[in-house]
Amino acid sequence: MAVSPVGSEVLLALRNAGEREGRLAVGWWQQHALEGRTASEQERTAQAVLDGIDSSDDAVVAALPRFDVAGYDADRYQAHAPVGAPGWSELPDHDQALVVEAVRDGFTDAVRDGVAVRCHAVLTAREGTR
Repeated sequence: MAVSPVGSEVLLALRNAGEREGRLAVGWWQQHALEGRTASEQERTAQAVLDGIDSSDDAVVAALPRFDVAGYDADRYQAHAPVGAPGWSELPDHDQALVVEAVRDGFTDAVRDGVAVRCHAVLTAREGTR
Protein backbone atom coordinates (compact mmCIF):
# COMPACT_ATOMS: atom_id res chain seq x y z
CA MET A 1 0.00 0.00 0.00
CA ALA A 2 1.40 3.40 -1.02
CA VAL A 3 1.95 6.04 1.62
CA SER A 4 -0.12 9.15 1.16
CA PRO A 5 1.95 12.28 0.40
CA VAL A 6 -0.56 14.36 2.40
CA GLY A 7 0.18 14.07 6.08
CA SER A 8 -2.02 15.06 8.97
CA GLU A 9 -0.08 18.31 9.52
CA VAL A 10 -0.81 19.37 5.93
CA LEU A 11 -4.49 18.49 6.31
CA LEU A 12 -4.67 20.45 9.57
CA ALA A 13 -3.08 23.49 7.92
CA LEU A 14 -5.59 23.21 5.08
CA ARG A 15 -8.50 22.88 7.51
CA ASN A 16 -7.24 26.02 9.27
CA ALA A 17 -7.11 27.82 5.92
CA GLY A 18 -10.71 26.80 5.32
CA GLU A 19 -11.65 28.15 8.74
CA ARG A 20 -10.05 31.51 7.92
CA GLU A 21 -12.04 31.71 4.69
CA GLY A 22 -15.19 30.70 6.57
CA ARG A 23 -14.73 33.48 9.12
CA LEU A 24 -14.43 35.98 6.26
CA ALA A 25 -17.62 34.59 4.73
CA VAL A 26 -19.43 35.10 8.04
CA GLY A 27 -18.69 38.81 7.80
CA TRP A 28 -20.21 38.84 4.32
CA TRP A 29 -23.23 36.89 5.59
CA GLN A 30 -23.77 39.30 8.48
CA GLN A 31 -23.58 42.28 6.17
CA HIS A 32 -26.19 40.84 3.81
CA ALA A 33 -28.47 39.00 6.23
CA LEU A 34 -28.55 41.26 9.28
CA GLU A 35 -27.16 44.75 8.76
CA GLY A 36 -29.39 47.46 7.40
CA ARG A 37 -32.49 45.88 8.88
CA THR A 38 -34.61 46.97 11.81
CA ALA A 39 -33.82 45.53 15.21
CA SER A 40 -36.93 43.37 15.15
CA GLU A 41 -36.06 42.02 11.67
CA GLN A 42 -32.55 41.24 12.86
CA GLU A 43 -33.95 39.44 15.89
CA ARG A 44 -36.39 37.36 13.82
CA THR A 45 -33.67 36.47 11.32
CA ALA A 46 -31.19 35.57 14.04
CA GLN A 47 -33.70 33.34 15.84
CA ALA A 48 -34.79 31.64 12.61
CA VAL A 49 -31.19 30.99 11.59
CA LEU A 50 -30.26 29.60 15.01
CA ASP A 51 -33.32 27.35 15.01
CA GLY A 52 -32.49 26.22 11.47
CA ILE A 53 -28.87 25.45 12.30
CA ASP A 54 -29.94 23.50 15.40
CA SER A 55 -32.47 21.46 13.45
CA SER A 56 -30.32 21.16 10.29
CA ASP A 57 -33.11 22.80 8.29
CA ASP A 58 -32.11 22.44 4.65
CA ALA A 59 -33.41 25.87 3.65
CA VAL A 60 -31.50 27.67 6.40
CA VAL A 61 -28.29 25.71 5.87
CA ALA A 62 -28.50 26.30 2.11
CA ALA A 63 -28.72 30.06 2.72
CA LEU A 64 -25.41 30.10 4.59
CA PRO A 65 -22.16 30.71 2.70
CA ARG A 66 -20.93 27.49 1.09
CA PHE A 67 -17.48 26.35 0.12
CA ASP A 68 -16.93 26.36 -3.64
CA VAL A 69 -15.74 22.79 -4.22
CA ALA A 70 -15.78 23.22 -7.99
CA GLY A 71 -13.50 26.27 -7.70
CA TYR A 72 -10.87 24.52 -5.61
CA ASP A 73 -7.83 23.98 -7.79
CA ALA A 74 -4.03 23.88 -7.78
CA ASP A 75 -3.74 27.66 -7.26
CA ARG A 76 -5.98 27.69 -4.20
CA TYR A 77 -4.21 24.60 -2.86
CA GLN A 78 -0.84 26.33 -3.20
CA ALA A 79 -2.22 29.42 -1.44
CA HIS A 80 -3.42 27.24 1.45
CA ALA A 81 -0.73 24.57 1.67
CA PRO A 82 2.08 24.95 4.19
CA VAL A 83 5.71 25.17 3.08
CA GLY A 84 7.00 21.75 2.12
CA ALA A 85 3.62 20.31 1.21
CA PRO A 86 3.56 18.27 -1.98
CA GLY A 87 2.38 20.02 -5.13
CA TRP A 88 -1.20 19.56 -6.28
CA SER A 89 -0.13 17.55 -9.33
CA GLU A 90 1.83 15.19 -7.07
CA LEU A 91 -1.31 14.23 -5.19
CA PRO A 92 -3.27 11.18 -6.26
CA ASP A 93 -7.02 11.73 -6.74
CA HIS A 94 -7.78 10.32 -3.28
CA ASP A 95 -5.43 12.80 -1.62
CA GLN A 96 -6.81 15.69 -3.65
CA ALA A 97 -10.24 14.70 -2.33
CA LEU A 98 -8.86 14.65 1.24
CA VAL A 99 -7.45 18.14 0.72
CA VAL A 100 -10.75 19.52 -0.55
CA GLU A 101 -12.61 17.81 2.28
CA ALA A 102 -10.27 19.32 4.91
CA VAL A 103 -10.65 22.85 3.56
CA ARG A 104 -14.42 22.47 3.07
CA ASP A 105 -14.91 21.08 6.58
CA GLY A 106 -12.94 23.95 8.13
CA PHE A 107 -14.93 26.47 6.09
CA THR A 108 -18.30 24.91 6.91
CA ASP A 109 -17.60 24.61 10.64
CA ALA A 110 -16.35 28.19 10.83
CA VAL A 111 -19.42 29.47 8.98
CA ARG A 112 -21.90 27.63 11.17
CA ASP A 113 -20.10 28.57 14.39
CA GLY A 114 -19.54 32.18 13.31
CA VAL A 115 -23.11 32.71 12.14
CA ALA A 116 -24.39 31.24 15.40
CA VAL A 117 -22.17 33.59 17.41
CA ARG A 118 -23.39 36.61 15.42
CA CYS A 119 -27.01 35.53 15.83
CA HIS A 120 -26.59 35.02 19.58
CA ALA A 121 -25.01 38.49 19.79
CA VAL A 122 -28.05 40.03 18.09
CA LEU A 123 -30.41 38.27 20.47
CA THR A 124 -28.32 39.07 23.55
CA ALA A 125 -28.07 42.75 22.58
CA ARG A 126 -31.82 42.84 22.02
CA GLU A 127 -32.48 41.31 25.46
CA GLY A 128 -30.32 44.01 27.02
CA THR A 129 -32.58 46.72 25.59
CA ARG A 130 -35.81 45.27 26.95
